[in-house]
Amino acid sequence: MAKLSQAMMKVTKGKTSLIFDQPFWGVLALRLLWVESTKLPTAGTDGKQVFCNPTFIDSLPFKQLLTLLAHEIVHCMFGHHLRRGNRDHWLWNIACDYAINPLLLDAGFESIPGWLFREDFKGMSADKIYDILLQEYQKSKQQSKQQKGDGVAGDVMFPDLKPLDEIQDATNEEGNEISDAEREQLEHEWKIATAQAATMANNSGKLPGFMKRIIDELLNPKLPWRDLLRQFLEVNTYDDYVFLPPNKKYVQAGFYLPSCRSRELGDFILGVDTSGSVDRVALNQVAAELQLLMDEFKANMTVIHCDDAVHEPIQEFFPGDDVNIEPIGGGGTSYRPVFSKIEELGLNPKFLIYFTDLECDRYPEFPPSYPVLWVCWRERYEQPPFGEVIKL
Repeated sequence: MAKLSQAMMKVTKGKTSLIFDQPFWGVLALRLLWVESTKLPTAGTDGKQVFCNPTFIDSLPFKQLLTLLAHEIVHCMFGHHLRRGNRDHWLWNIACDYAINPLLLDAGFESIPGWLFREDFKGMSADKIYDILLQEYQKSKQQSKQQKGDGVAGDVMFPDLKPLDEIQDATNEEGNEISDAEREQLEHEWKIATAQAATMANNSGKLPGFMKRIIDELLNPKLPWRDLLRQFLEVNTYDDYVFLPPNKKYVQAGFYLPSCRSRELGDFILGVDTSGSVDRVALNQVAAELQLLMDEFKANMTVIHCDDAVHEPIQEFFPGDDVNIEPIGGGGTSYRPVFSKIEELGLNPKFLIYFTDLECDRYPEFPPSYPVLWVCWRERYEQPPFGEVIKL
């Protein structure tokens, strides 16, 4: 067995210290393989390994070394090695450092000289910070071009900013770019590991209170309503299977199995609560989002207006149509007529989206056979007896 260098012995001592004194970080440190490398000036991670430059490690006081260990762990917790996409690699590194360094300070770790910190970035995600930095860069570049007349400013982004380490994109066992399925699996594994580490630390009374909130947001992210709407629609897509052409994967083995032709939603219904005052801005936002999703999934939408009764005309929209909804009604409130009308017309929707303020308790006696999504524009509401709720 190869003898550890002085630097890696220092890293091992740091991991041991975390295990005993700060078990949340210590447990997650054991998940990573810490290796010595001179290919990076400081350190870096790809979500599986942490690469440590021995000269840099030796230069750090022990408390700052603990900060570095936690710094690499947080990158992995937040999936920074999985989520860069097409964004600039260097600027993504900068944004990720700005996102996590305030968290480390709040956790009691000592700052490392020269690391990145901006007060206005506290509490922001790396994604949001990246967008802001990109706008700042583009504005700075434009101002530089104006100052130089027809000259073109260089493409160096914020040369005075240096990330503490390097986040490397995750790769598979062959060293190639990971697939979407592999990315989801790795993200899921890190969430499980984070939850387990938090449980162990909490049971020992060594999980800081503010970390409970951070971990809850990490494991149960509060997504924007558009993302939640898209998730609901995608869950209700179905694959249409046909035998012509057959599934090529199995033809060589002599099996003629159906192949997947497309992902479609089928027909769905939008119920619009027109009692009292309808939030027109919110309704227009929902209609615009549904129009985009209808075009994407090749879905047809039927719109039923209802206060305490269904009002004609019942509208129909198809992919490519301009979805323009003018609420009809203004009386009392009941949800029952929409469900009754669907049954009366013999409709078989894939699902129903109901746009409402949820200030009504007149629901059908029994839930329908199709999924229901209540899209609510009110801040406070009573949970309906069935279906899912998205709050705008």
